[in-house]
Amino acid sequence: MRIVLDQQRQGKGWLAQTKGRLAEAAQCCGWLAHLGRGYWRHSRRPLISLVFVLPLVLAYESGVMLLGGDALRNGAEVWMRDALGWIGLRHWLVLPLLAVLILGLWHRVTRRPWRLSGALLATMVLECVGWSVALLLIAHAEGTLLSHQASHPTVTATGYLSRIGVTSTPARLASLAGAGVYEEMLFRLILLPLVAVSLRGLGTATGASRLIAVLATSLAFAAAHQLGSGHETFVAAEFLFRGIAGAVFAGLFLRRGFGIAAGTHALYDMLASAL
Repeated sequence: MRIVLDQQRQGKGWLAQTKGRLAEAAQCCGWLAHLGRGYWRHSRRPLISLVFVLPLVLAYESGVMLLGGDALRNGAEVWMRDALGWIGLRHWLVLPLLAVLILGLWHRVTRRPWRLSGALLATMVLECVGWSVALLLIAHAEGTLLSHQASHPTVTATGYLSRIGVTSTPARLASLAGAGVYEEMLFRLILLPLVAVSLRGLGTATGASRLIAVLATSLAFAAAHQLGSGHETFVAAEFLFRGIAGAVFAGLFLRRGFGIAAGTHALYDMLASAL
């Protein structure tokens, strides 16, 4: 009889321990889910995006000053500087300050908290790595499907500079950092909202206007690279992939914010250039 009672007590003790562990696991999962929701929300803040892309801007502008602007200027930046030059704004700081102004006003209008977190920024780097690797896999899959294994299309800035043939490692890294920021600034931060708002003004539904804006800016993104790629003939595989990449960057911009889109773009370019 004592043996039976001991077994029952042991069974009840094991059950209580199991319930306790399950409760702890559920609490841990809830805590992780709460952290995930917090990261998802806070990493989209324009202020965080601004701080996140500042190292890329500094790397690019420092490279331009140290290694020569003519050899390093990114095409998107050249176009924006030319546009600003038409209205008399020609100082080299104007474009970086414009990015600060847009993101700062966006943050102010959305009334987000003015707080920064090193852990948040570090996690954003990891997220950008994940998205850039996924984009590399898409490039590889497209190259395989279209039988272009020897030359996978990429969205690097190597063929999208004011002067073709930049070969030094510092110059290439600086140009790729600039591509991540200034191409995303032109096609996603400026053109995408402009197209969407214009369509809304014409009576287009919100969802449809965003979809059309994503498609239009993605095609413009691909066409801009094709025009500046140095190819004498149209390369369908490169155009297709750059259109897909543009749509991915646009989706990241809309869902994850400017910082994640620019960071993913720059990291992808660097990884693709190194392969």
